Amino acid sequence: MLKRTGFLYTARLVDMFASFVQVKLFTIFLSKFVVGQIFFVIGLASFISSFFFAGFPYLFPRFIPKYGEEENHTLLNLSFLIYFTGLALTAAPGYLIYQQLHFWILYAGVYVYGVHPLISAYLIGRKKVAFLFLLTLLRSAIFISLLFFFKHSLTLETLGGIFLVAGLSTFFTFWFGEGVKIVYSEVAVIFREIRDYWKYSFLNQLFHPVFMYLYRILTPYIAGYEILASFTVARRIDNFSRRMFQVPLDIISPEISERDMRREEILPSLVEMKKVYVVLSASVFLIFLVAGKPLILLISTKSYLDAYPALLILGTGIIISATYSIDAVYLRSIGDMKSFFVHNLIWMVVFLVSFVVLGLKAGFPALASAYPLGHLFAGIYIKSRVTDRVLLKPDRSSAVITVLSILSIIHRIIGILLALLVFLLITKVNFRRLLSQKS
Repeated sequence: MLKRTGFLYTARLVDMFASFVQVKLFTIFLSKFVVGQIFFVIGLASFISSFFFAGFPYLFPRFIPKYGEEENHTLLNLSFLIYFTGLALTAAPGYLIYQQLHFWILYAGVYVYGVHPLISAYLIGRKKVAFLFLLTLLRSAIFISLLFFFKHSLTLETLGGIFLVAGLSTFFTFWFGEGVKIVYSEVAVIFREIRDYWKYSFLNQLFHPVFMYLYRILTPYIAGYEILASFTVARRIDNFSRRMFQVPLDIISPEISERDMRREEILPSLVEMKKVYVVLSASVFLIFLVAGKPLILLISTKSYLDAYPALLILGTGIIISATYSIDAVYLRSIGDMKSFFVHNLIWMVVFLVSFVVLGLKAGFPALASAYPLGHLFAGIYIKSRVTDRVLLKPDRSSAVITVLSILSIIHRIIGILLALLVFLLITKVNFRRLLSQKS
């Protein structure tokens, strides 16, 4: 499991490096207004394409470990069929309504490029993370190379072509490398087995684009394209941290699913993971606090430093989510998708209301406050749904860390107290128990 975790971390680092290079080149060679427009189109394409994942990224880690090759290929083919049908259903009618070819070329390129999460979830379920790392490396290498080559002539059309070439190259390398066969045998039988879980997986998938991309669609109407450009820079840095935290959750999910009837084997590791998550999330916040401005300059320019306060607020959201993310994945992995769905529903409602209200009344960076508020209410619900006493054991240090992080935004000197507390908590982690799961 440790080896797979290492490969997945490296894959995510490569993917995020490509994302940072993308932002850096945009901000250097294009005006802030045009950068905002590009982020809008990319966000719209990513937002819509995420709906057509149809819950498979949640479904794969749960059922791929339990099925044979033929059933797995059936599930994979079904996911691809739904996903690419979504491109045909949105791009063609969309062009008839909004006849701007450059817009739809970029949209189509981003859509195809966005098939990668489906491939990732499938390979994680198959425990073939080394192959996933190679695919991610190939995808990023092609994307970055083409981006550098066309950096002086970037348009929506050329950018769409870059996304398209990188996406198709990755897709066909996966298809032939994995030896995927076009199989739809026993779809009805498989559907009966996965129906209840898939129902809530599909509903949960509807929330993913809200969390990841909806701000790009709403922000131009609330605060303008320039604010969207700055907010996206802050969100890219924030998202990088979140994706690093997601790696152990992705790896541990199939392990929990395989131990449905032997949960006691993995619960001790989950308890220690929760401690580590809180410590690491606080460490990330401290990095934002001390080095947030250099990080912004690293991936953009001085005109984007107004994103710093928003980055700190997003950092508090990382800490709050770290206090319950293990519990949420645990519930999902043992088959309780209904609770996972309700948790996401609560987050979405709180996020949407607070994002619009705070954005209209207080502007930027108040928009960022919608994220920690959503995590707070969603986390309270998740805690109410966990029945295993060992996971529900109160951890007062998490509450103290959360409060100190919020106060650190107001008075930076409090960050010293937060750093001392984080150091003390590291000594309380039982790393032997954490590393006990080596399957």
